[in-house]
Amino acid sequence: MNALPGLVPRFKICHGLKIRFAHWQPRGQARGRVLLLQGRAEFLEKYLETVGDLVARDFEVMSFDWRGQGGSGRLLSDPYKGHVPTYNDYLRDLYTLCGNWLNESEVPCFLLAHSMGGHIALRLLANQPRWFQAAMLCCPMVHVITKPYSQRQAAFIAHGACYTGFSEEYAPQQKQYRFSNMEFENNSLTSDKTRFERNRQYLRDSPNLEIGGVTFGWLHASFQSIRRTHQRDYAQRISTPLLICESDQDMVVDNRAIREMVARLPQAKLRQLSPARHELLQEKDEIRTQLWHYFDELVAAT
Repeated sequence: MNALPGLVPRFKICHGLKIRFAHWQPRGQARGRVLLLQGRAEFLEKYLETVGDLVARDFEVMSFDWRGQGGSGRLLSDPYKGHVPTYNDYLRDLYTLCGNWLNESEVPCFLLAHSMGGHIALRLLANQPRWFQAAMLCCPMVHVITKPYSQRQAAFIAHGACYTGFSEEYAPQQKQYRFSNMEFENNSLTSDKTRFERNRQYLRDSPNLEIGGVTFGWLHASFQSIRRTHQRDYAQRISTPLLICESDQDMVVDNRAIREMVARLPQAKLRQLSPARHELLQEKDEIRTQLWHYFDELVAAT
């Protein structure tokens, strides 16, 4: 791995909450801008290597920690609960932080997103079809894997818990989740031990960046947002050229749902990377090399 770029985080109050963000410039003239959207429970430091890869390609980059995670403000008295009442809050923060940066750009803008960020990217692309020249979504959260419950059962349970006043309580099997305590041998995120340990060390050095499992409220908000993207004709609103990459060993998001979504997206192509787990941008060098090859092809085609 190459030396990572520096991080000088800034903060902006977005709809009553402090949001942590950062901006990177290439040394020379920027060929374009990339908005980098994280997944759930992630943070800026985890993407410094990815930022370095983009800056080396002469892209200007902006990224931020979603509300309720990383260095951004938390929504509950227990800061380790992963919670949000509605995904509209995520989108409003994004517009406040990045809207002018994208609207006023004199160079092409691209979108790179992972997992939950990939789901929010679909919402964004449907609402703002002219912002981006193209987008690459890595293992987007088109639907979540909810075993041992079916997705319908999980949605019903989350709705019932929120309706009866338990929206801020941990969902089943979520309280014990802490990435910093996870062992590499049992992880479903990456097969690259060096990157796994690097990301875990970030959290051990700065425990305020970590969150744990999700609440019923987060689950309910996720199912509501997912349901919106599956409405009839929703996918047809997305006209931006899309490259969607899935991992062959994903245990976090539903690959079948991703393929069904791709079939409805008029401008989308699908690529599967193998052998790979959920976090493609944190995977082994051979997987990341292939992923960047796909990204370069996507940019060159626009």
